[in-house]
Amino acid sequence: MNMRYVLAWAAALVAAMLGASSLLTTLIPEGTVEATAILDWGVNARPVPGSFVGISVSAANRGSGVVVPPEPGQPEGATHSNAISATAVLRASILRFPDDVSQTYHWNSAFGTSTVDTDRFAFLTELAGVPDMMLTVNMVEGATDEATNWVAYTNSPAGTQFGQLRANRGNPEPFNVQYWLLGEDIADRPDIFPSALAYLEAATANASAMKATSPSISIGLWIAPGDTEEERAWNDALMDGLRDRDPGQENPPRARLIDFLAVAVEAEVPNRPVTDATLFASLYGHAADRARGVLQQAERTTQLLAHPLPLAVYRYELKFAEEGWNQDKGDSIGATVAITGMLNEFIRHDSLFTAIYKGLNADSYSAVLKVPSRYDLPFARQFELNAVGEVLASFGQYLAGQSLQGEYAGVGATLTEASRAFYRAPALGRTPAQERVPLVTVGACVDTASDQMVLWVASRALNDRVLLHVRVQGTGSLSLGRVDTDGNVRAVIQEVSASTLSSDRYTGFETVVATGQEVPLPVSYPEPGVFEFTMTLKPHSVSTVVLALEG
Repeated sequence: MNMRYVLAWAAALVAAMLGASSLLTTLIPEGTVEATAILDWGVNARPVPGSFVGISVSAANRGSGVVVPPEPGQPEGATHSNAISATAVLRASILRFPDDVSQTYHWNSAFGTSTVDTDRFAFLTELAGVPDMMLTVNMVEGATDEATNWVAYTNSPAGTQFGQLRANRGNPEPFNVQYWLLGEDIADRPDIFPSALAYLEAATANASAMKATSPSISIGLWIAPGDTEEERAWNDALMDGLRDRDPGQENPPRARLIDFLAVAVEAEVPNRPVTDATLFASLYGHAADRARGVLQQAERTTQLLAHPLPLAVYRYELKFAEEGWNQDKGDSIGATVAITGMLNEFIRHDSLFTAIYKGLNADSYSAVLKVPSRYDLPFARQFELNAVGEVLASFGQYLAGQSLQGEYAGVGATLTEASRAFYRAPALGRTPAQERVPLVTVGACVDTASDQMVLWVASRALNDRVLLHVRVQGTGSLSLGRVDTDGNVRAVIQEVSASTLSSDRYTGFETVVATGQEVPLPVSYPEPGVFEFTMTLKPHSVSTVVLALEG
């Protein structure tokens, strides 16, 4: 198989329900729970597009950590080295800009200010090795020719009006920005766009002029999440109008004006503390269910077209009450679990070509965690970073891949399997009150470029240790390397854990401890092409196991 990376994630497959009398985790004394995860690499569910993993970068507040304050006497600050290295280790395939300020941002007046400009964003993208960019056009405050001139600035050769302006600023070669999104959260501005057709008229006019300037670009149209009848009616009207106005919707189709539809996914979490013992445990299922609901509506929307368009999640995020939680804190294992739930759902939709995580702040840029690799970082630096970045970095290894068939089962030490291997989730958003949520979230990555396999495990047990039995099969010609004289595999194991839940936060932890070491891992081989091992997980922790590969 000719692919640079193969990444797949195992979702816990649970369908049974716990009764109303099930014990909550706080009532279960600390003990040891046994669970089993079967990871089968022989299942090929769908190829994953190379543009799948995206991150957004804000233009405001010096890029929230991208640009450091300038030295005295200097006109502008340098691009933060942490921002470059952190973006690089995420292995993102696309960066979106200018993120949360897109509908007030004017690209041509940002130069020489504390707002990140186009040149700075392109510089970050290039140094971080990110292949694609998505720029979000200001449809609310932007002038009629602002988007077209921005395309000319980024993509035209030196010698043209705007290409020369870019060259005069030190960038003679075009940036070649491929993806352009025509606004965001449009339905929130009825004063500017009183109807879907009003937005469509402005969008198609922009798209026509933009493609006249750079014919090969891909242009996206904003659609609503479809949560309400009003939002669904907006999307339906938009598609009715697009069928009539875009030559790409004709039979047979001609050159398109609009190339994709873009939607945001926001998973709202109620303002209530984790001390009820069940909110944290339900975040994975809630976030995955929310992502599924929005994408199903988006797929219904694009099917209204004569020639359906691919979809982009241009922004996904968790929405917590501001007074209770900060979604960008690097110490929230709960957020990591929820983001994994979203990503695991995203990769199951063939219509989706990218999913872009709402940007990282200065603290996160300073502490983004890469998938540990003994090959490209000093050992001492492999374990100093955070859990949210770990998930993004692992998914960032998708250039092509297979989905993983996962099976999960639990065995209780003193109680029934059901009450010790799973939580009973509370009523939360669309998650039913009686749904069983597994104790462990499992992910796995085969990174052939670095000759390693990464296993990522989040334990949501608040009290119990989890003895996780892992069986890996379907690896083909790949085998484990770095075997010592005793027959044990040398594995790098990282653990991010918290001794106590936070008393004043809402799914995070007061203090997080990160540890890492290389250890001998006893591995058995019950049959050819299969290997098994067991690991012990601490309560409320994220663990990563890195195994060297051969073959």
